Amino acid sequence: MSKITPCLWFDGEAEEAARFYVSLLPESRVDHVQKNVTDSPAGKAGSVLIVKFTLAGQRFLALNGGTRFEYTHAISFQVDCAD
Repeated sequence: MSKITPCLWFDGEAEEAARFYVSLLPESRVDHVQKNVTDSPAGKAGSVLIVKFTLAGQRFLALNGGTRFEYTHAISFQVDCAD
C-alpha cells in the first residue's frame, strides 16, 4: 500500500460517492465510515465525516467538509509517517 492517500472533499455525499466508486472496480471496498461525534461545520452529530475506501488497491479518503468553503477541484493528501 502507498504511504500517500488522496483526500477528496464533498459536501455531504462522501459515503454515497465512495460506495459508487467501489462498485465500479474490482479489489475495491469501503474500509471505514467515521461519523461526527458533535455538531460541527462539517455536519450534525451522527452524520458521516470521513469515509476510508480502497479502489483497485489504492487507498482514498472522502471528507464531508461542509459548506464553509466554496467547492473547487483541489485535492489534498494524507501522508503516513513513522511518528
